[in-house]
Amino acid sequence: SRLSIGKQDLSKDEIAELWGPEARRAYFGDRRIVDLPDEEEALRFLEHVLGRTPLPAPWAFDEYQDGNLCFYNRETAKLSLDHPLDAVMREMVGMWRVHSSLPTEQRESYINTLQQTWGRDEGIEFAAWAKAMDAKGLPYYWHTRTNATMRSSPASVLMPPQYLRSQCAKHLLEGDEKECEKASSPKFQRTLERPEVV
Repeated sequence: SRLSIGKQDLSKDEIAELWGPEARRAYFGDRRIVDLPDEEEALRFLEHVLGRTPLPAPWAFDEYQDGNLCFYNRETAKLSLDHPLDAVMREMVGMWRVHSSLPTEQRESYINTLQQTWGRDEGIEFAAWAKAMDAKGLPYYWHTRTNATMRSSPASVLMPPQYLRSQCAKHLLEGDEKECEKASSPKFQRTLERPEVV
């Protein structure tokens, strides 16, 4: 049951309390998005970006009567315990796993290939949505290939997952750059050259 019909408009403080670090850790762990405690680094990687990523329309944060976080669909009035970006989060952790397993010199090429694929697919998906008017003169959008319809603008639905993907990729690339800079620094090289003390 819902707490109240208007509770979907939670304040930033309420959201921060319901979707704080402990709640996110529990969500990622319980749903096996990351394999804790072995993938603590993957958890930090995902949290670095997720906190700045908005929910895609028409979703909003909400709260059950028991005080637990849920997600409210403004168009269908349905609730879900699954984060609207759950599938993208799993995709990004998969990317992190592959990236982590690759030799350093192959990582940039891997991420660049993914970015090119995302850009192509996102362009095709955006182009498939067309704006129309219903009998009451209210705007809606329909998918020219699937005939699906929605009230929310395609940008508000598609941009949050795009942002999450792009920022995750950027975070990995920046981490690789820092590792290369560290490895090439004179201080690090002196550490490697220092003879082992026995």
